[in-house]
Amino acid sequence: MYRSGIEADRLSDEELASLGDVAESAPTRMFRGLRFPARIEAAFERETGGARARFLFAAGMVALLVYNVFLITDQMMIADVFGTALFVRLALFTPIAIMILLIVRGQPSPFLRESLEAALTVLASVSVMYLYVISDSPKANYYQPGLALVLIYGNVVVRLRFFFAVVASLLTILAYVALVVIFGTLPHDVCTVYVTYLVATAVFTLIANYAIERDQRLEYLVSLRERCRHVALAAVNFRLNELSHRDPLTGISNRRALDEYLQKIARRARREAVAIVMIDIDHFKLFNDRYGHQLGDECLKNVAHAIRDSLNRSGDMVARIGGEEFVVVLPGADVSAAATKADAIRQCVADLGILHEMSPVFRRVTISAGVAVMRPSTTVDANTILRVADTALYRAKSSGRNRVEVELP
Repeated sequence: MYRSGIEADRLSDEELASLGDVAESAPTRMFRGLRFPARIEAAFERETGGARARFLFAAGMVALLVYNVFLITDQMMIADVFGTALFVRLALFTPIAIMILLIVRGQPSPFLRESLEAALTVLASVSVMYLYVISDSPKANYYQPGLALVLIYGNVVVRLRFFFAVVASLLTILAYVALVVIFGTLPHDVCTVYVTYLVATAVFTLIANYAIERDQRLEYLVSLRERCRHVALAAVNFRLNELSHRDPLTGISNRRALDEYLQKIARRARREAVAIVMIDIDHFKLFNDRYGHQLGDECLKNVAHAIRDSLNRSGDMVARIGGEEFVVVLPGADVSAAATKADAIRQCVADLGILHEMSPVFRRVTISAGVAVMRPSTTVDANTILRVADTALYRAKSSGRNRVEVELP
């Protein structure tokens, strides 16, 4: 997988999700001008730009050291202008190169970064050309093939983006031809050989440059697609999991989610109390018979949302376990707190003011609730406490409904 080397600059899951369609539609065989579609190009630069800037700086500093080590060959091949070589290499080119590399390390825009690196390559070539064209040493002619090293550095080592590599190579060749013509130090046939040699080096290194950048971009695109697909699949799995744990009518948790949650908090019951509130809508069958199932469904949703909205702690949970029955789980609640909360829920439902003309209890929709509590250090399990809460609910319904009853296990 392609790695940018800068974890902080990696795209977030939300950004990857938004790029999915663009990444899937991007070409894989060829990139126009070796560029992605705009959004992927921006992502590519964001994830790789910082690492590239650091690489260009490090490679540039090493290359600058090698560049100045060639003072040894200056002394051997063009000794007559060695003083000028010292000035050009150490006093002129080196400070300029360091300044450019520091700007590059600061992560400027991609265009400026590549332009500066290309300019540095051309300047290195021109400085070397200038030294041997002003030299009268008979060995100077043997010095010129060294220009190929500059092209190899720019096109293969630091891998200028292809467009910039082409421009830098052309400028290097044109500068060489111009200097040779101006100073006229080479025989025509020797000049032709050297130009041909330089052009061939440029062509070969540009082919390598193109292939390297194409493969890098293709690897990034494949990696991006893989990450986008992973995020999309994770989102689908999360959604499916959510749906499998949600009651489709009311949107609250279902019996499956309740069972899993009770299993998870059963261990907590050894350290703290866990309260269960069993809730039933009073005379709901009569409501359905009078108003129809459509309004019955609306009633269920309103009651479910009222119960959910009355829970104000992160660990509290409400689930619909079938028909008009609901279960509320209150981790950490003792008998008194659970009974108080259950009565508050009962009042919230009554305050909805849903008309129920067939109810013998009240002309509005009401609920009955049974409360049971698993106290710390008891051996009572979740299923047992549910049965105890159901017993309390039965007593509330038998006692006239629209009330809360508590049963201790």
